[in-house]
Amino acid sequence: MSEFDRIGTNNGHGHAWARPDGVKARCGGTVLCRECTADAALVERWRRETPSEAGASHGPIDPQFHELMNAVARGLDDIFNGPDCKPENKKVGFFLCTYEMNAPGRFNYLSNSNRLDVHAMLREITARLEGRIAAEHTKTPQ
Repeated sequence: MSEFDRIGTNNGHGHAWARPDGVKARCGGTVLCRECTADAALVERWRRETPSEAGASHGPIDPQFHELMNAVARGLDDIFNGPDCKPENKKVGFFLCTYEMNAPGRFNYLSNSNRLDVHAMLREITARLEGRIAAEHTKTPQ
């Protein structure tokens, strides 16, 4: 069992990672709480020590959503890029993500784009949501 197995569980105060049970201690988080600071260091160590591909490799789409998500993706691709559009001729990329409202920690996604382009897009979205990039940022090649 790895020390990293705690990440994403109901262990910890809920500031270094979202707990599946939704609990978040009123401890002051990583600024004031030693346990939260240690948990944040664990997460950072996991990010550094885990190969970058590990975060992107995931299990298959949940079987109950697989057929539906693929049908929605085909429909979106047809609408945005036209029916029977060859991959090299596509102009619009998309990323479809679903999750069950009452089952935290599990999500499904698919895309009509290269995984690295989706990763770059998600990092940019996160940076914008966190206020690290202004909304007027120039166009990127995603």
